[in-house]
Amino acid sequence: MGFPIKTGGLKSHTIGGYTFDWDPASNPNDILLWAQAMDGTSNPYHTARRANDTSGYQVPTGRTLYVLAVDIITMAAYAAQWTFLYGNTDVGITAAAAPTSPVTYNNASSAVICEATIGKRGERGGVGFSVPTGKYLCGQSAGSATDRSMIQFYCKLV
Repeated sequence: MGFPIKTGGLKSHTIGGYTFDWDPASNPNDILLWAQAMDGTSNPYHTARRANDTSGYQVPTGRTLYVLAVDIITMAAYAAQWTFLYGNTDVGITAAAAPTSPVTYNNASSAVICEATIGKRGERGGVGFSVPTGKYLCGQSAGSATDRSMIQFYCKLV
């Protein structure tokens, strides 16, 4: 199955100039996940999770999670920088090590994918990163030791 997009319409959403179907209230396959940074140097890894969940989101058997867009919010006076990856394990929030068997977005190690500064959100649309069955989506903060930011992943489960 291809990358799910939409040209715009009644239930569309636009991030970073990219428009896609988005109606999580009516479609359980529209999933918003988040990760947070509390220390971008010694503990940069954060498994993405749904709001109020106590563990990371694992892609269900037989399904693929597509990351459509990302949105970064920072609470610090410097640039919050993020990249993302997936792996075999849930590393929790603020982990020192990446998940096992990591696969990074665009096969880049520590490349900044999206950045935000205080008072200005960082957005990137048309991401097109797919996370296979059984894996965990993970954010990696490339910020400083005082990083206080959050990344939201707009995803479709197919």
